[in-house]
Amino acid sequence: MTCRLCGATSRAEAAWCSQCLAPVVEPPGLSRLETAPRRSPSPTRTPTYSRWRGGPTSFGPWGRVGFTLGYGLLVTWMIFANPIGLILLLVLGPWVLRDVWKKARVD
Repeated sequence: MTCRLCGATSRAEAAWCSQCLAPVVEPPGLSRLETAPRRSPSPTRTPTYSRWRGGPTSFGPWGRVGFTLGYGLLVTWMIFANPIGLILLLVLGPWVLRDVWKKARVD
């Protein structure tokens, strides 16, 4: 018998190819599975992203607004307290606020 994958010859009673280990004889009942009607795949849901609805890893609208106001108060305090810290906040602030206001998956 000849293997349909690699073309190697094997004994007629062999169930597996000795070269690539592929089944040489089709298992019983395969023709019944091939003729069975196929079901259409279930429709997939598209994910929903939002800035205003809280997701499992987001603050939600009140947390985001509160975080932004808190950051503004911190920057205001740093203007008077430590100008070097203000520079650090102004550099890191947009990066942090971008992550806070990023759209989160909510479904």
